[in-house]
Parts: sequence; structure tokens; C-alpha cells
Amino acid sequence: MRPRPPEPARNPRTMRQRFLSLVLLGAILAAGGDATAPEPVPDVISAYALESPHPLVRRLTVQLSAPGAVEVVWETDGEPVLRVQREEVRTTHELALARLLPGRSYRIEARGLDGQRRGEPWDTVVTIPSLPADVAALTFAAEGTPTAPLTLVEVVGSSSGWSGAVLVDGQGRVLWYHASTGSLFGTAVRPGGSILMLDHTLGIVEVGLDGGTLHLLPQDAEPYGEIHHDLTLTPLGSVLFLARDPRTVDGQEVVGEAIWEWDAAAGTLEKHWSAHDHFQWPEEVGERSSPSNWLHANSIEVGARGNVIISGRNTDQIWSVAPDYAAVEWRLGGEGATLPLPPADRFYGQHGAREVAPDRIILFDNGFGRPDGQFSRAVEFQVDRGAGTVRKIWEYRPAPDIYAALVGSVRRLSNGNTVINFGMHAGHVGSTGPLSVVEVAPDGAEVWRLTPGPALTRIYRATPLMSWFGEEAGG
Repeated sequence: MRPRPPEPARNPRTMRQRFLSLVLLGAILAAGGDATAPEPVPDVISAYALESPHPLVRRLTVQLSAPGAVEVVWETDGEPVLRVQREEVRTTHELALARLLPGRSYRIEARGLDGQRRGEPWDTVVTIPSLPADVAALTFAAEGTPTAPLTLVEVVGSSSGWSGAVLVDGQGRVLWYHASTGSLFGTAVRPGGSILMLDHTLGIVEVGLDGGTLHLLPQDAEPYGEIHHDLTLTPLGSVLFLARDPRTVDGQEVVGEAIWEWDAAAGTLEKHWSAHDHFQWPEEVGERSSPSNWLHANSIEVGARGNVIISGRNTDQIWSVAPDYAAVEWRLGGEGATLPLPPADRFYGQHGAREVAPDRIILFDNGFGRPDGQFSRAVEFQVDRGAGTVRKIWEYRPAPDIYAALVGSVRRLSNGNTVINFGMHAGHVGSTGPLSVVEVAPDGAEVWRLTPGPALTRIYRATPLMSWFGEEAGG
């Protein structure tokens, strides 16, 4: 049981507020007036901040005088105020406060809430430690101002061997981190702030703000086997993930792909789809296909209609699986495509396919094996399902070219800007570098650039976040 800290002294402002309220009530009654004044806002009778298992997070417990909502703000010199509200009506609120800069002191202020009315504040000050040496070595330089204040960076390669998730702000400062045991291949952030991480050694791990494990789907367990390369949240909060799916074909084991759904809260696990039921080996293969790695699916995302978008790197192809998993609706790019592309628009060895609007597909085209020269780009296509056609409607290709042979991501923001991760350092598998994350406007103008320092060698994906756990900045 966690020891309870000593009860702090009563807030003199709260005592004075109560005294004045009683005086006012007495005056109203003496005058024969209406005593139906609104109930006072619940007071904070105690609040204390405790260290959490994560050095950059603080646990805050707020005790109110009566059931109510609560607002907490925290600030440090020279930085925007951060604010979070909890609307649940209760006497005790427990919150995890994050986005704390290492080595800074923060003033934390808690108040009771009643609609737009705020009670008297309760203050405390906490000091945040510096980063550990292995994380401090993961430096980032930033230029410009990003649309999203936060970026979740998935590190799969560094000179020290560190792998895991790093949250940075627009200036490239580390605000949170969580090391993975094996290579990190995909993350998803829940609205409450917990992060699902595909750790290739452990499996799918859901960690809270304080770094504690909330749920675990272990790697290589029955009945799904090896989980690999990606996961995504459904609108209902369950998790879709990719698993290798071996099957004997003409006496030979051929490893395909399967889509599974895991609902940790409900304790359910279900297999929805297998590539073996929709593709034929060895007729439908790519130049890099082998029996042990036929399709090499490397991304999965829920589309605009509940369809599922999958990227198959070894066949240079994107698929849309129907919402009921009964059919493959279309195949974009590569050999045997139902939506073929002209040679100039084809993509090669792609990653991170997403449906950003109905029938609009965006992806990171690595250009691996491109016959007319190696370069990487972000590219967007408009699909006409009725006519069975597709056309390229946008691309971003930096000048000079960057070639990232492996990994990479592309994320569309609500304002139309796009965040693109060129995730390979120079010299690896022929990549040119520089390793960089850029935000560009629709016309290709660069808005923001994040350049990792020399300790980082590979970034799987970079995901912009407007908020992490419902907090707001400013004021």
C-alpha cells in the first residue's frame, strides 16, 4: 500500500472564504432576504504531488470538500501554461501530469469547479530531474513552428542500441520516453494518454503516462503467433494487428498475413482475415517475395468506411479489405493491381498507407528498387471505386532528393499540412539521408523540420499529436 503523505496545513484563503460566506448568509437572513444563493464551489482541502515510476510524470491527488469537478494547471518560467479539467463529480481526483521539461521546477495549482465558477487555488511546487544519459543522447534540432505541438517518435535504431518511443515538443525537447525491449514497430495513442506499443520481443504493450504496463498481449502466443510491424485502434477502442500466417501450399510452408482484433477491456481475441483466402501463391508475388515472407505487410489502418487499408511492401501494393472482411475491395499498384498505375506514378517498397478521406490514399513511397532512380516521397491518390480507376493528386519530393530505403511514415493534419518521416540515416541500405521529419503545406512549402542528432539512426514513424491526454496549452 502506498504510504499517505502527511496532511498539509489548511489553506488560509479557503478558511477566509468560508467565513465570509457565513457572514454574507447571516446578513441575508437578518434582512429577510432570499437565502437561495448558489452552493459554494467545492474547496480543495488537500492536494499533494507524488513522484511516479516515470521521472517526467507526477501523480497529483486532489481532495475536495464536496463532490465536484476539478481543474489543474501547471507552469514553468518562459513556457505556456498547461491545463487539464476532470469533469467527473467526486471528492477525490487522481491525475497524472505530464509534458514536464527535464530539469525544471513547476508550480501546480488545483481548484474545484462548478460550471464556469472556480474555487480558491491550492498550490505546490515540484522539480523534475534531468534525463538519463541514454535518453539525453537522443537529441533533436528543430526549425520553424509545427501545427501540432507534440510528435511521438518511434526509435528503432540508435548508436547506443536504445529503442522505444520518445515524445518531443516543437523545439525538439524530450517530454516523455519509454524504452522497448525489442524493436518498436508501431504505436497508437488512446484519448486518455496511454500508448499502445508493438514491441517485437514482448508483444503489444499498453503503457500509462507513468510508464506502468496496463495490458499485454504477449508475442508468439497461441493462437496468433508472431505479431509484426503494425497495430491500429478501431473506433470502439479495440486493437487491430498484423500477424504472420503460415499455411502449407502444395507441400511448402508459405507465410502470409492475418488480421486479428484484440479487445483488452473485454478480454476478447478474434482472427478476421487471412491473405491466403484472397491471394494465390506462387502466382501473385513480387520480386522480393519468398515463401517465408510472401507479402511483408507493414501497415494497417481503419479506413473511412470501416474498411481496412494494408500496405504490402514485397508486392509494392496497397489493399482495401471490406468492412466485413469478406473481400479485398481493390489492389492499388504492383503486379496484378485492380487499380493499376502508370509507370511514373508507381511506388516501391512503401510504408504507412492511410485513407485520409473517403477514397483518398496517402503513403510513404520509399522507392526501394525503383527502376528509374532511387528517391523517396510522400504521395496521395484519388480512387474512383465505381469506375475502377485511380489518379495521383499530390506528392512531396524534397529537393535535393532524400532516399530512405526502409521505414518511413506520412501523416495528414486537419489543416491540410502533411508530416513526413524520412527515417533512415545516410549509408544504411544505400540510404542518402538526412534522417528528418518535415511538415509541409499543400504547396510543398516546408513549415517545420525536426532533425535528429547523430545518436539516432532509424525512426520507424513520427506521429503528430495536438494533445496527449486532454491537456490544453495557453493562458
